[in-house]
Amino acid sequence: MKTLSIFGLLVFFSNCAIFNSVSQVSQSSQSISSSLQSISTSLNSISSISSSISGSSSSNKDKNRDSQFKKDIRDLTCLYLKSGSSKNFFIEIENISMRHGISDWKRNDSTYLGIGEGFSRAGLKIEDIKSISSNLPQDKISLLKKGYNL
Repeated sequence: MKTLSIFGLLVFFSNCAIFNSVSQVSQSSQSISSSLQSISTSLNSISSISSSISGSSSSNKDKNRDSQFKKDIRDLTCLYLKSGSSKNFFIEIENISMRHGISDWKRNDSTYLGIGEGFSRAGLKIEDIKSISSNLPQDKISLLKKGYNL
């Protein structure tokens, strides 16, 4: 009988040890699950911040691209006016726009602002601008004048 009692106690304590081990594993699993949820939340926050930064940097890239495009158009216009030649002027504008990733330079405001700045740098008179731009829509004429600083 003593052997059964000792065996019974061993089984009982053994079951308690197993139960304690299972309980500890369960608690560890809950802790890991909680940690994973916290990491997931943090990653979502980082992703959201990253998207926000990416959006603003893309906007800055567009502004920088347009600014550099406008400068290149300004320099081209000034060069052509000082050389006295207009041959290939529009082809060169097309080439510059392709280099800057601008697909429709005729609709891009920076084109006309840059041409206006080029007129100013080359010393073109306002009367000359009026005669050159007479066939353009009013909004494009306004952009030329704005680029010229009128």
